[in-house]
Amino acid sequence: MKSTNLAVVAILVHQDKCLFLKRHNPPLNWCPPAGRLLEGEDPALGLLREIFEETGLKADVILPVSDCRANAASVPRSFDHYHKFKGRSIG
Repeated sequence: MKSTNLAVVAILVHQDKCLFLKRHNPPLNWCPPAGRLLEGEDPALGLLREIFEETGLKADVILPVSDCRANAASVPRSFDHYHKFKGRSIG
């Protein structure tokens, strides 16, 4: 499936702690699980797919946090739009 310029970002909470991953591509910093949606993919389902692909964890989406247009200064990759969700690890 073709990816889009839409992205999802997970604020993944477990026992009052948030999960951040060390990026392997520039910029080399810590960030929450995130990635591009596939064409026609529901943002919440795409988020669960990205969390599992990047961490091997299964998760639940608790609630949408924000739905934003991205700009080059705030997002490392060129996303047009991104959806941010709060979630929790379930295993």
